[in-house]
Amino acid sequence: MAVRFDDIGNRLKAFRLGSGLSADEIASRLGISRTALYRFEKGEVAKIETLEKLAELLSVSVPTLLGVGVEYVASAVSYFERMRQIEEACEHIIVLAGPISYLLAS
Repeated sequence: MAVRFDDIGNRLKAFRLGSGLSADEIASRLGISRTALYRFEKGEVAKIETLEKLAELLSVSVPTLLGVGVEYVASAVSYFERMRQIEEACEHIIVLAGPISYLLAS
């Protein structure tokens, strides 16, 4: 199974929003720029050491941040952000698969 960095970024954003910490606070605690944090949230590759620090700061495990296994969400904000992201991905799948299902049914 291939690693989807944009999925990791989406989870990172959801957990950041749920933590109540601003992007500036997280970036300063990690010693990175706010822009770098936003790039990670958009799917840019982050070093494993950075992911470990982010996971610790956000009180989640690295496997949860990477999407390995079950995601445990501690706050409603994180939960609803993840649901929004998943629903958005599903809408894209439906839009892409719609014409194909029509052709198969014809």
